[in-house]
Amino acid sequence: MSAQELNTAFGTLIRKIEASIERLNEDGAKAFKARKYDTVDQLRQEAARLIELRNKIADLQKEWIRLSSGKKQPLVSVKVEEAKKKLRQKAKQKKLVSEAASIKERKLLQGLCTPEAAFRMPLLEAIVELGGSAPAKDVLQRVEEKMRGQLNEYDYKPLPFQPRVTRWKKTAQWCRSDLLKEGLIKSGSGRGIWEISEEGRKYLESASGKQVETSATQKVNQQPEVNQET
Repeated sequence: MSAQELNTAFGTLIRKIEASIERLNEDGAKAFKARKYDTVDQLRQEAARLIELRNKIADLQKEWIRLSSGKKQPLVSVKVEEAKKKLRQKAKQKKLVSEAASIKERKLLQGLCTPEAAFRMPLLEAIVELGGSAPAKDVLQRVEEKMRGQLNEYDYKPLPFQPRVTRWKKTAQWCRSDLLKEGLIKSGSGRGIWEISEEGRKYLESASGKQVETSATQKVNQQPEVNQET
């Protein structure tokens, strides 16, 4: 194999490894969205190993290019490159440790926060109390009022990737997504509008044991009274 062919082989191998890293990142993003944090952790570790392997092969490729060209690298330059490499490895290790700690923290907080199931009834009740449909921010405000005795200090901690969003609001949004899939909340009610369905009203009535007004009844009750002059 010629020097050029070997150099091409190095390049091909590096590109294949980078493609694998990209696939792992995509799988990791999907796993994170599905809240499969153990899978995220495994994929992150596997990607880190591939990144380390890619860097080693890239270093070998550089060394091969230098040797095949017949040029000798100055001793000072070699020491500088080695120092830089050690610094990169330490930074990478520090980052991996930090990410692992972040995942462990998320898992811990998940167990300490109020579970998603606890939001089902307050969320549906809040929408009904607001007339059957309302902007998401109004529903969340009513849910917070209704769950004031249940939400704890961990629920009010911010999300690591969305510092302006507290954990309980994200949990409530996940709950709303599940209710939407179950048909208890309507889809296509307008951007940012949460609306209970008739199935949702029946579910709420069955679960609470209290009669829930239908959407038609609520609309009638919400109409302003008209003064009739005699």
